[in-house]
Amino acid sequence: EGHIQFNPNLPSVLSVSDTPENVEKLLAAIREIDVKPADVLYTIQLVLGSEADAATDAELQSDPIVKELRKLLRFKGYTLLDVTLVRTINREKAEVMFGPKAEFELALRPDVAGDAKMPIIKTEVRLRRIEQLGFSADKPIANEVTLIESTLNIKSGDRTVVGVSKLDGGDKGLILIISAKIVE
Repeated sequence: EGHIQFNPNLPSVLSVSDTPENVEKLLAAIREIDVKPADVLYTIQLVLGSEADAATDAELQSDPIVKELRKLLRFKGYTLLDVTLVRTINREKAEVMFGPKAEFELALRPDVAGDAKMPIIKTEVRLRRIEQLGFSADKPIANEVTLIESTLNIKSGDRTVVGVSKLDGGDKGLILIISAKIVE
């Protein structure tokens, strides 16, 4: 014999009257459904690898990922081009322009799965190079080239290489390194 009342002027408020046991069951169901989506914080590093130049930035000298890349790739030197933080909500797309001249567009879309103790962040990643060619009728004309497009699974707190893209067929390549963390 319970009653649920809804006021269209207050769409986020329900009024429930019933026995204490039934009200508790309803509250338990609401708690299970009404869950705040996870916040995901990404740290993005854009690194330039070079086959010709052996110089490596000081902050990358002791980086364990760069040490591993030295064993796997032909690049002799590594230069940190940019670092950025991106925070987004689960299943929401985030885009950021970054790079020394803001010439790269990074798009991320997380999908958090697994249990609370060991969440996995499935992430769609797209890195594009945006080259401004000029203007036409006051609108910018740009050449957009997709350099890296991938989907990866990251454990919260882990760091990984997303991909490597050769630049203009030369002896240099862009390396995209991402870490992801669920923020409470």
